[in-house]
Amino acid sequence: MTLNNIKTKVADLNFKHTLLAIGFIFMISSCAMEAGTHGTVKAYCYTINKYKLHDAVNTVIANSTAIQKDSVYDYYNDDTTYVTINCRVKEFKFRYVFRFSGDRLHWDTSKVSSISIAWINATQKKVKNDWVYLKTSEESKSNEPYLKIFEYYLINKIDRVLGQKHMVCE
Repeated sequence: MTLNNIKTKVADLNFKHTLLAIGFIFMISSCAMEAGTHGTVKAYCYTINKYKLHDAVNTVIANSTAIQKDSVYDYYNDDTTYVTINCRVKEFKFRYVFRFSGDRLHWDTSKVSSISIAWINATQKKVKNDWVYLKTSEESKSNEPYLKIFEYYLINKIDRVLGQKHMVCE
């Protein structure tokens, strides 16, 4: 083997490692994609493709007595990119809109997927037979109580269905 052959092999190896590093960085950074122009309240990443995450979300919602999907389909509730749910806890109802990161074209090839909360719409309380709005998450001093409910009723159960713990995406 000549010196030129060795230099060529080293250059090829360095190029391949550089491409792998760039791919890894892109994969990790794509987990933290924000949900449109409204930003992200919090995002949860998984090391699976998006179809499996989507199926796990639907399994948790279907088996939950506390979570109901919004029945009105629109831009923020298309069941592909955005999902709108109502989470009932005792006499309270919390409305969340979350999205799956990336577009449908990358669902097969992506090895990392995430759910990001686009917004927490409102807290409601059942008064007689009507739901009365108490306050929106923007009026509250902290999203933390709303996040704990979302994590308890949805994210932690997704973790169990998938057999893996989520990572918080920044």
